[in-house]
Amino acid sequence: MCITKEQILELVSLALRTIAQLSEKEVNSLLNKEATLVVKSVKGQGRKINKVDTKEFGHIEKHTQVISNFNTRGEAQAYLGSVKLKKEELIILSKLMSVHINKSDKKEEIINKIIESVVGSKLRVEAIKNTIL
Repeated sequence: MCITKEQILELVSLALRTIAQLSEKEVNSLLNKEATLVVKSVKGQGRKINKVDTKEFGHIEKHTQVISNFNTRGEAQAYLGSVKLKKEELIILSKLMSVHINKSDKKEEIINKIIESVVGSKLRVEAIKNTIL
């Protein structure tokens, strides 16, 4: 099987997003060879969001596309600051964007995780693309 450059870049992007969502303890476990990353098939599994959530917070979906289009963390930070979403709305937004958050995360932490997961991973992939191998 021949893997294309685009597939490699997509896999690296996925790996970076996954690693960025790890806790400090998980990172240390990986580095100390006490843990491993595992590929698990998710066929048939989709993002599950309660119908109540999508009805009540349907306006949040438009923010996913806007945030995905930003090219700097600052732009995304300014945007999320200006729309003034509540914590529960940010939780729904993070679910829609497949960003892992903890229940104990504060509003600002959720915003930072969304920005880092979406915009930060895009910037890291661009940096890798521009690196001469």
